[in-house]
Amino acid sequence: KSVFTDVPENAYYTAPVNWAKSAGVVSGKSATTFAPNDPVTRQEACVIFVAYLNYKGLTLNETSPEPNYKDWSSVAAWARDAVTACTKYGLVAGNDKGNFDPKGSCLRSMAAVMIMNFVKAMDAAYDPIVVAYYNYNISSYRGDLEYVDVMNYNPFSNNNNSPYIKGSINANSFTKVKNQIYKINPDIKIVFTFAITNYLSSGFESSCLGNKTNREKLGNEMIEFVRTYDFDGIDIDYEFPSEPYPYRDDFVELCRYLREKLDALSEETEKDYTLTLAIPGSTWAFSLFDIKALCEYVDWFNIMSYDNFVGRGVTVHHTAPYDNSIFPGNGSIASDIQLFTSRGVPASKIVPGCGLYSHKWTDVEPGENGDGLFQPGKHVTTGNDTNIYYSSLLSEYIGSEGTGINGYTRYWDDASKAPYLYNPTTRIFLSYDDEESVSYKVDLVKQNKVRGVMVFDYGTCQATGFFPALGSMIDGTYAR
Repeated sequence: KSVFTDVPENAYYTAPVNWAKSAGVVSGKSATTFAPNDPVTRQEACVIFVAYLNYKGLTLNETSPEPNYKDWSSVAAWARDAVTACTKYGLVAGNDKGNFDPKGSCLRSMAAVMIMNFVKAMDAAYDPIVVAYYNYNISSYRGDLEYVDVMNYNPFSNNNNSPYIKGSINANSFTKVKNQIYKINPDIKIVFTFAITNYLSSGFESSCLGNKTNREKLGNEMIEFVRTYDFDGIDIDYEFPSEPYPYRDDFVELCRYLREKLDALSEETEKDYTLTLAIPGSTWAFSLFDIKALCEYVDWFNIMSYDNFVGRGVTVHHTAPYDNSIFPGNGSIASDIQLFTSRGVPASKIVPGCGLYSHKWTDVEPGENGDGLFQPGKHVTTGNDTNIYYSSLLSEYIGSEGTGINGYTRYWDDASKAPYLYNPTTRIFLSYDDEESVSYKVDLVKQNKVRGVMVFDYGTCQATGFFPALGSMIDGTYAR
């Protein structure tokens, strides 16, 4: 159904017009009319391009000076900022007489040039970030930290199960830690990770979220941690709300409160602060959280595009770039990017994740292909072999040649672009991420121009060379 009275229902352009209106890319000639048969003027084209940039949360590099068009007075007041921006971004220029001709029609040839300039400017401005989670109990900081843009740091060594923050930080030790990190990477952002399940009591939702006074007390304590220890922002790792979830609106209110307090702190310190969330991938995220409302306050979502399908009773890759062949539609970075963007989440707020650890299944028969993939098995969820870290995988299961050792063979699922290991003697199956699979994830991040890629976590890649490889993927020099 059309949102404008002069756009027919079921016309070939009705759905795009509805989308553009809902995304704020166009506003129509009036509140109710769109004038679908009118030509677009040059100044209107600039407004549309800038509105699209705002919708995507993108800023282009300025390559041209402030406009000095002879007919500047003819540019409508409502279009001047957009014409200025498009000129400085190099999307448009005046004619050979020095005029912009703001009310002239944007011809098809002009539109083609603007689109080409826009794509080039987007490519030049796009610089995806690498977000890495890191826990206090890992004490080695290596040179490969230079490839990390944002470190989500969980600093607490203990808690007393209070509904408020009561974990302890040794200020002197933490200062030394930060100085060591900054010495390796002076531009890194160190964000305070607030892992709710780690050091809040089970009554967090009812005692904190559901109570405005306690919710604001909690928010104030979080802000005070940022101020006291000079963090660059807050990341909330909320795994996971109870279902059915009666506190969706309360959690939005917490994030709104934190955003306001961080903005106030920013005015005080003249420093920018981020607010981010770790949330699950797939449609589950939308059933748990009011993602659309959170977009207003959250800088980006660290999407845990891993641990998918591990409860389906068969062996499957848990952190794949693309959907596997038996559970299509959910559970990969490709499907998460498509899902979040289709539901109105700007690309600048999407950071899909890589899980650098394995999942393990036992009692797995080889199956028709002899590799154990998509076969019934017992998913291991407890014990020392649960979630084997990537560093341990390299030394005990994969080996320096990357083909498998100690009875294991490395296989590759070309549909999901993911590796896995199988030992036919012990009938053990391991799914995991490596440099090759992550390179496909980075390709997806760059192709869709989402904010970046997240890694869980830095500490599980001790001396593996993974982050230098990730750095080469981001800058385009990595070769599979």
